[in-house]
Amino acid sequence: MSKLEEYKLRAERGDKPTLVYAELGSCDGCSMIIVNLDTTLLALVDVFDIKQMRIAMRGVYEGPIDVLMLEGAVTCEEEALELRELRKRADYVIAVGACAELGGIPGMAPAGAVKKAQDGAFGAHVKGQGPFAPRPIHEIIKVDGVIHGCPITTADAVRAIRVILAGGRPDYSDRPVCTECVLKDNGCLLLEGRACLGAVTRAGCDAGCPSVGGYCWACRGLVPDAPLNALYNIAELHGISKADIERKLRMANQRHFTLIEEKETK
Repeated sequence: MSKLEEYKLRAERGDKPTLVYAELGSCDGCSMIIVNLDTTLLALVDVFDIKQMRIAMRGVYEGPIDVLMLEGAVTCEEEALELRELRKRADYVIAVGACAELGGIPGMAPAGAVKKAQDGAFGAHVKGQGPFAPRPIHEIIKVDGVIHGCPITTADAVRAIRVILAGGRPDYSDRPVCTECVLKDNGCLLLEGRACLGAVTRAGCDAGCPSVGGYCWACRGLVPDAPLNALYNIAELHGISKADIERKLRMANQRHFTLIEEKETK
């Protein structure tokens, strides 16, 4: 019996499986996408008993959880503790968005910067919960599935929910965003002398940013074995510095660089 069949059967018996949507360090952008799913959200309500979602309802649920959706990076020890407790109660956990998957924007703050800000706000004599460099949730708990992006897309959210209900795990292409730009006949921003990370970024967004004049900033994470050195070399040929490429990479993927730097210093 698939998860979908199991959940529907439970719903018919009046015992809907529980779904909790919890937020850590985030802007709530991904949860906005979820609440705007219209008919898909209504279908979700038909199957699940949604117990917690800060943007849509009040209260905190403390019982067992069938599906736990987590948005945001882990930014302090208190959140790490909360995360571990949620994992103990949850059957299935899915990371929602770049902050939960990669560390995202919160992940740009190293531990030293966190401590400096903490001391500046509360005074160095006040004992804090850190310093704690913000990090993705998979560094704290086991994650069963991921919805990529900043924010996630409606299409990805719907796809992930359907896969979960069918008893599977969300899976995405390892192709780079450049392949989507080619299919849409977008011109290459690198050739125009503009820094863009599409060559090393996981596809699936339909090249949303480059298609409207923006650049890809790798919010869906890097492709496996991302050819960063090749990107640096190609960018340099067109007058784009490695520093400019790295600055854009660090917006969503600072944790990637932090772990490399920590490994090199050991």
